[in-house]
Amino acid sequence: MRLKPVSIALTALAATLSTVAATSSASAQEPLGRAMLVLDASGSMWGQIDGVNKIVIARETIADLVGNWDPKLSLGLTAYGHRRKGDCADIEVLLEPGAAPVGEIATRVNGLNPKGKTPLSDAVVTAAKALDHTNQPATVILVSDGLETCNADPCAVARDLAQTGVEFVTHVVGFDIKPAERASLECMATETGGSYHDASSAAELQTALTAVTTTAVKSVSADKLVGVLTEGGAPYKNAFLRWQVFPAAADGSRAGPMVAETIDSRLRLEVPPAPRRSSR
Repeated sequence: MRLKPVSIALTALAATLSTVAATSSASAQEPLGRAMLVLDASGSMWGQIDGVNKIVIARETIADLVGNWDPKLSLGLTAYGHRRKGDCADIEVLLEPGAAPVGEIATRVNGLNPKGKTPLSDAVVTAAKALDHTNQPATVILVSDGLETCNADPCAVARDLAQTGVEFVTHVVGFDIKPAERASLECMATETGGSYHDASSAAELQTALTAVTTTAVKSVSADKLVGVLTEGGAPYKNAFLRWQVFPAAADGSRAGPMVAETIDSRLRLEVPPAPRRSSR
């Protein structure tokens, strides 16, 4: 992945404020990132929406999703509650990202037979480890139709993963979730910088999964730039960039930890002002 220096115009900030880092896309056919779909296959997925079992809705929706999958993101599959009743350890990585054509995910989902509990927190941890989240960016997409039932704290787990991971993000889809059950699932997304979506029908599940996968693809598709912020430089125009802002030393090298980050076509961030230099 080739990095190229650029001069970026940003008149609102001092020239010595920061360096900007982001990453240049490789071939459109080569995966640029890895994600794991974590699917609830607990017994409650036999519940119905408009006369159709939730697991059936999930199977059909996921088949449509992977049928139009963007190859920039390599997707894997983890499930829980699909083998044994009452077992909080019933978590399985069914497919590592890139281990098979993405369409194989639909085949594996079709083979799930919901049975057990909802160890969603440990399932997300299992997925994160499979993605090597402490060494590289990782995205988990969790689809759950209920609360954690194995005495774990989703918020605390998500917070720890965010602190120990490299750009670790969890997006959560609450599938047929009661309003009172939403908070802990939403927290798992918030603590990792992800998004939360409610879905109470097949159409809404399709919309929610499309939204989170679009976000995940955008995050890995951003061109990466490395440059020193200067006054009067020509703007770099592109659809989406990952902007990371660091304090800069006089030679342009990083002089401290990252102070702000966003993914957008333009840099729109509030960052701490640069320390004033002595006039002596």
